[in-house]
Amino acid sequence: MTIEQVMAMLPVEEEEIRLTDVDGLPRYACVHPIDLFEESQAIFRSIIEVEQHQADRLKSWYIIGYEDMYGDLLCVDLVTSEVMVVGHETLEREEVVAPSLTQFLQG
Repeated sequence: MTIEQVMAMLPVEEEEIRLTDVDGLPRYACVHPIDLFEESQAIFRSIIEVEQHQADRLKSWYIIGYEDMYGDLLCVDLVTSEVMVVGHETLEREEVVAPSLTQFLQG
């Protein structure tokens, strides 16, 4: 998957997509609109520079939004096309929410 393919799929306005509930509470992924894509990447890339030891692992991850319960990052991995929740404190993959961005956006 390329950055251009990701950008072409992003919504014009923020979009909420229901995720698996946690402890009986509803949980959503909020997908950023296309006009926030570059700003989100700039912030993420500056974090990666600080965490140099993780930089190689994170280079193929692109932020497309956030998870509303914990405030974690919603990312797409360009290598695998998976959509995943990434811990905002650890920058570790917490959960794969969809095998592809297309499937994720279709619900």
